[in-house]
Amino acid sequence: MIVETTPMAGIDELGAGSERYELRTRRDILPVLTGLAKWPIPIKARIAQLDASFTSRLIAVNPAFEELVFDATGLEGAERLDGSEGLVAEAQMDTVWFRFETEHVEFARGYEHPVFRARMPSLLSRLQRRDSIRYPVPAMNGPVCDVPDGDGVARLRAIDISYTGIALLVENPRMTVDCETTLSDCLLQLPDIGTIATELHIAYVARFGDGDQRKIGCRFTNMKTTSLDHLHRYVSRLERVRLGRLNA
Repeated sequence: MIVETTPMAGIDELGAGSERYELRTRRDILPVLTGLAKWPIPIKARIAQLDASFTSRLIAVNPAFEELVFDATGLEGAERLDGSEGLVAEAQMDTVWFRFETEHVEFARGYEHPVFRARMPSLLSRLQRRDSIRYPVPAMNGPVCDVPDGDGVARLRAIDISYTGIALLVENPRMTVDCETTLSDCLLQLPDIGTIATELHIAYVARFGDGDQRKIGCRFTNMKTTSLDHLHRYVSRLERVRLGRLNA
């Protein structure tokens, strides 16, 4: 189980210093909601009709009915919820903040304890502190990146990747890589997605393993919108795999 238990920040405080990524497809949104329901992860909800914030948990996700079911134990005025308004919710799972809005929040009867239900969101924002989480790439058929090396090009294997950066393995001990420098005209090849152009700003260089290999941590810069879309598709796929293991 991968659950963060640190205190939750207020909804209005998350924007500053955070990176926001939107999940818009059912295949991306449903694994997140399923993970929130499977583990007792606190969900902070701002309920519009009651003009109140309340810490709840997600009891069930019912895709066939486009329905989320939340625990309403201790929520004063829960029985007044009539579906006329919605809520804004946030939760933290595996160091990542998730935020979504739902409509039609109403009290539901027939359960062992008080609950309210709401429609499934069509959009879920993933808020991630810069460089806070990177996903290991597959050992077989992982991304590679062509970067300038003197008068030529070096092909470096990826170690991990995120929405904001990538760690690459430098196996040639003679290749020069310095912190706080930018590598221009890099080509990142994402399996089953395609090749995207980017600049890489080297944030750190560290020894890797017992030999002369080095790991360089890089931030993506100057990436076009279409390339960002391809990057998000690839990283989202890695995230779905991680959530699938969490929910297994």
